[in-house]
Amino acid sequence: MQSGADENSVELCGTAADEPRFTHRSAGWDCYSFAVEVARLSGRIDRLNVTAPSYLLLGAGIRAGARLRLRGAIRSRNVREDERCRLILTVRAQSAELVAGNADPENLVRLSGSVCRAPVFRETPLGRRVCDVMLAVRRRYGRADFVPVILWGENAVRAGALVPGERICCTGRFQSREYVKRLPEGEETRVAFEVSAAGLCPAD
Repeated sequence: MQSGADENSVELCGTAADEPRFTHRSAGWDCYSFAVEVARLSGRIDRLNVTAPSYLLLGAGIRAGARLRLRGAIRSRNVREDERCRLILTVRAQSAELVAGNADPENLVRLSGSVCRAPVFRETPLGRRVCDVMLAVRRRYGRADFVPVILWGENAVRAGALVPGERICCTGRFQSREYVKRLPEGEETRVAFEVSAAGLCPAD
């Protein structure tokens, strides 16, 4: 973890779902975006957005269909849609390498940060306890990424008692989830991104 920053690390092993496409320049480098598909134990597939500088892509030789391992950090940005802001999460790759086609899937996230609004605790119709937490994860130089975290069971109960400003650490996976947005012209299926946390503890 860098001085002045919260912990924010992601490790993925999955399959590049499409060809990298140029999106912008940052720190003098061309940056490209593509999706990586990572299988869960249940068989469901998380399709995650990745951004990488050109030197990583050239070094690893990443193409659609390639099996690869990535390490990086979650980055957030707001996109204005329907006169509202929508939070978009991506993985900013810091290292990338090709791996054997039969390499096991990996999806591990470690975060620390501050709770930035009151958690939302609820129970599903089947009685499962769930809590949604928005975590502000500091970068260096005063910026922060805002990461939705979902917790289950006893972790959900503990998270429901958190207050804004409280600092926590969590571990889990980065996941994609489809939902239906009701619009004046009808329903539209969209994708949300969040961290599903398996562990929770106070931050130092």
